[in-house]
Amino acid sequence: MRAVERAEGTLVGIAVGDATGRPLEFKKNIDEEDHVSGPTSGGSPFGPTGSVTDDTQQTICVSKSLQDRSCFDPEDTVARLIDWYRSNPRDIGFLTRDVLQKIDAGKEWRLASYETYRQTPSGQEAGNGSLMRCAPISIAFSSDMESRRSVSRTCSALTHFDPRCQWSCVALNEIISEILTTGSVSLDEVVSRLPHRAPNELIEALESLPLSNPGSADRSGYVISTLRISLHYGLTATNFEKGLLDAVNRGGDADTIGAISGAILGARFGLDSFPNEWIECVQHTESLRQISRSILTHRFPKFTNENNKYNLNDV
Repeated sequence: MRAVERAEGTLVGIAVGDATGRPLEFKKNIDEEDHVSGPTSGGSPFGPTGSVTDDTQQTICVSKSLQDRSCFDPEDTVARLIDWYRSNPRDIGFLTRDVLQKIDAGKEWRLASYETYRQTPSGQEAGNGSLMRCAPISIAFSSDMESRRSVSRTCSALTHFDPRCQWSCVALNEIISEILTTGSVSLDEVVSRLPHRAPNELIEALESLPLSNPGSADRSGYVISTLRISLHYGLTATNFEKGLLDAVNRGGDADTIGAISGAILGARFGLDSFPNEWIECVQHTESLRQISRSILTHRFPKFTNENNKYNLNDV
C-alpha cells in the first residue's frame, strides 16, 4: 500500500470516526439495539448524519496551518484555533476553551496554557483535547523523529500543557508515523525509544496493550485512557469498519475515541478500506484527503525544542 493511501486514511479516518462516535458521546451501558452501524444523526446536541465535532475541527486548524505555512508555526496554529473558538463551536473541551479564552483576551499562549494547567483542579488537567488534533504532525514529520516529537509537544502545549498530554501526543504520532512508513508498528520498540522523562503512567498504559478486557476500560476524556483504548481497537482490528464500530459502540468519550481509533485504523488499512457511503456523508472528508496528500509530500523544515523559543524540555 502506498504511503499516500495511508496518509489519506489517517486524516479522513479522524472525521469518519468523529462523526460515527458523536451520537454516542458520554452515553453509558448502551444496549446492542442502540449501537450505530456507521455515521448517523443524533447526539446531544443533536446533529445530522455526518456532522463532526471539535476533534475534526481542531485537526483542520492544525493541518491547514501546516499546509499553508509550509512549516509548523505555533502562532498561526493558535490564530486558527482562536478563529474557531470565536465561531462558538457547540463542542469544545473546557481546558481548550479556558486557554483560548485567555489568549483571545491578550495573554501569550504559553503563559495562558501553563496558568490553566497549574490552576485546574487535580484530576481535570489532562484532558484529550490536544490528542484529538495531533495526527497531522505524524504525516508532515513522518521521517523526522526529532521534529515530530518537538512539534507534537508544542502543538499540545498550545492548550494542554500537562506532560501527560504532551507525551501522549508524541506516542500517538510515533505510532502513526511508523505505520505510515513501514506498514506496521511494534509498541515495544515505540516504548523503548521514548525518553526517560516521558510519564511513567503513559509507559505503563502502552505496555498494557492489547487489553484483555477492553469493555471494562476507562472511556473518559482523560488523555491516557483515551489513547490506551483507541490504540487497543486501532491496532487489534482486522478491518477498518469493524474496528471503528467496536471502538465507539461502548460510548464514553466516543467521538474522540472514534477519531483517534479512526486515524490509526486509516493508517493501517488505507482510505480504500472505508465504506464509500461513510466518506460521502461525513463533513470535510474531501478537503482532509487533499490536505493529507499536500503535507505528506512537502519537506518541512526542522523544528526542535532546543533551537526555538518554545522550549518545553523542563516539563
